[in-house]
Amino acid sequence: MDISKLKVGDIGFSFNKRNIFSYLIWKFSTFPDYSIKPIYPKISHVFLYLGDSFIFEATIKNGVIITDISKYIEGKHNLIFKRHKNFTEDMTGKFYKEICKYYGKKYSKLQILLFLIKKFFFLKFVPDYCKEELICSELVVEIYNSLGLFHIKNPHMTTPYDIYRRLDLIDVEL
Repeated sequence: MDISKLKVGDIGFSFNKRNIFSYLIWKFSTFPDYSIKPIYPKISHVFLYLGDSFIFEATIKNGVIITDISKYIEGKHNLIFKRHKNFTEDMTGKFYKEICKYYGKKYSKLQILLFLIKKFFFLKFVPDYCKEELICSELVVEIYNSLGLFHIKNPHMTTPYDIYRRLDLIDVEL
């Protein structure tokens, strides 16, 4: 994998092949539409590339952090990157300012639970009870909304698959 081809703002998608929680998120992200499994890869997490091998993500264990991408390249993860076709270098400054707004926030375990309940009981909407806490897909959507690249009204209801399937994202070949 040649990460030198990545650019600031690229969106990473991963699936931990050895983690039951990753499996459950993937399973519920596609539930009840199992027809998408043959079309889309297994993904359960989404994060943003910051440059110089660093990523920005929301994790259950550490909340919203900056970390090295190497943990995803170790072999236990499926890893895919996409790039928004309208993300320009001029947006980089605002992108980093948005990163600063969210850095250190807590991960929303309640929001994950509500997401699973919503999917299991076919609910159309679940309120955002955790405005100061985030899940990974919500973090990416909030930042891309602020850049004017996404226009998603309920970021807390978004899954990694919802982001992955966007037509304004193009594959990054590594």
